Amino acid sequence: MAEATLQNMRVFVTFSDIFHIDNSLLPAIRLRFNVSTRVDSGTAQDIILQGAILKVHLRQDESRPDLFIGDADSERLQNRWIVNSNSSIDFILPLDHYRLSQIEKIRGNGKLILRLRTKFIWCFAQDSTNLREADFDLEIVEVPKSKWVEDILPHLNYKNVSLIEIQQLEYPEFKATIDKLNLAWHKFSMGDYDDVLVKCRSILEDLSGLIKKQGFETERTNDKGEKIMSPDWKKFFGNEDRASIIGTIVQKLSGFVVRGAHTGSVIGRDEAYFAILQTFSLCNYIVSILKKQVES
Repeated sequence: MAEATLQNMRVFVTFSDIFHIDNSLLPAIRLRFNVSTRVDSGTAQDIILQGAILKVHLRQDESRPDLFIGDADSERLQNRWIVNSNSSIDFILPLDHYRLSQIEKIRGNGKLILRLRTKFIWCFAQDSTNLREADFDLEIVEVPKSKWVEDILPHLNYKNVSLIEIQQLEYPEFKATIDKLNLAWHKFSMGDYDDVLVKCRSILEDLSGLIKKQGFETERTNDKGEKIMSPDWKKFFGNEDRASIIGTIVQKLSGFVVRGAHTGSVIGRDEAYFAILQTFSLCNYIVSILKKQVES
């Protein structure tokens, strides 16, 4: 319970409950508090609150600082605290799946611990021109693991949304291609799906060139009967089965990202998403092996 004094009125704020919100486009939770007001002596007026917000922080272990999650707004634009009475106040905290994923990463297998602080503007009901500010800490809220995992998290659609954290690739000999890959992600976010496939094809060509440049190449005959140099995946992996699998993936993906493979159809988000994820995965895998080869 938190206690504050506004003029000669004492206000006691106690955490009541936490709920999920169903009718919200973004994941959102409701934090409810009970409010009790007391006047020990003299007279007092009702208090009007405006613009109340709840600053929500996530508690880590004692060796690390609390992390700010976001501001929760009061569900009502104004709240009235009546002299010597009990009431409640609700705050709505919108979330997104990135924040949810970070919360879950830090929470681990334990309970959810929140540190809360409220800020608002207030005035007496009979003197609305004299506005004042209030800012005070509320209690530390511990949400049991069972309630968070069973009653709240599933209703936020957390498990139904895929959040992919793409690591940053780093490899000096591959920098220009990595820049091209980052540009492909940008094109994807902008909805330029045709261009995503163009970039992916160029990246796959760069990837083959990088393998050959490292000395892993072999001569083969193409469909036109011409002798060309191609990546030697068997030599690169030192494993025939893996070489056959990756070589086939590269070949098939290179065919998929050609515009002619989509004749008569529109290249949409799904096609671009498939192409860029597969291309990134190949680059990430090949670069990881190159790094191990250098280290060894």
